[in-house]
Amino acid sequence: ATEKLAPPQSATEERIAGIWRELLSLPLLGRDQHFFELGGHSLLAAQAIARIRKECRVEIPLRAIFEAPTIALLAERVDQALRQGHVSADTTPTPVDAYNGEVPASDSQSRIWYMDQFAPESSAYNITGAIRFTGALDQQALQRSVDRLVERHESLRTTVRNVNGQPIQVISSIARLALAEIDLTTSPEETRVEEAKRILREEGMRPFDLSIGPLLRLLLLGLHEDDHVLLLAMHHIISDQWSLNVIAREVSSLYNGFHNGALPVLEPLAAQYGDFALWQNHQVTPDRLKAGLSYWRNQLAGDEPAA
Repeated sequence: ATEKLAPPQSATEERIAGIWRELLSLPLLGRDQHFFELGGHSLLAAQAIARIRKECRVEIPLRAIFEAPTIALLAERVDQALRQGHVSADTTPTPVDAYNGEVPASDSQSRIWYMDQFAPESSAYNITGAIRFTGALDQQALQRSVDRLVERHESLRTTVRNVNGQPIQVISSIARLALAEIDLTTSPEETRVEEAKRILREEGMRPFDLSIGPLLRLLLLGLHEDDHVLLLAMHHIISDQWSLNVIAREVSSLYNGFHNGALPVLEPLAAQYGDFALWQNHQVTPDRLKAGLSYWRNQLAGDEPAA
């Protein structure tokens, strides 16, 4: 028998249910179902919280969805935050143009940057992915697609530098990215895929220099005259695993358009990551900073842990 799902019981629950339906691609949801048992994960949780902040105009932390992982429980958190006056600030991104391509790093970028100062040769924050092309490869269309992708997303041409002890994003105006190639067609056919996987692993282990870049590397592997794999390696400071899906989708759309002689059309971006970083930095008011410091002093107070 099909489990009967309890429907949302308030306007807040309705809003949250609508957000979850879109993110989880589920047409029906019950107010007591568990976000993570429905297929949610940390990246979707972050998107859900961002959507709730925007649509419900309320400030709630990411941990709220882990502590209250059902629509009913999360709606209680949202309503409580609204009653306490935790209304979200204006979410309109601050224009980045006036900063001449240099903007403060976001909170998450700052954390990654500080870790990189301790272990600059580490590959712990490398992200890798692959896009496979079957059929005769149009290399000109592929290069144009890569160039358009990098031109479209400022993050893909961003480095992070130390300016007076603080991490600063430096956005380059140069959009072209070299497309290195390795021909595997001379290797034994039965080992080519494994060889491609080995190269992907090695690319994922090569460190990035955050201050020099580029922080995105591309490598085209030829498995056969009509079978190619585009390997991508990125540093987490400019992207995340979820963004690989966006990149793969946009490269495919751009490639098909250029290959067929049409100018591909992608939805304009409402904001770049630098816009978000500026907005986030502007939210760090003296009162919020004081409250945050007070919280952590209380949390860390007491005896030091034993060695």
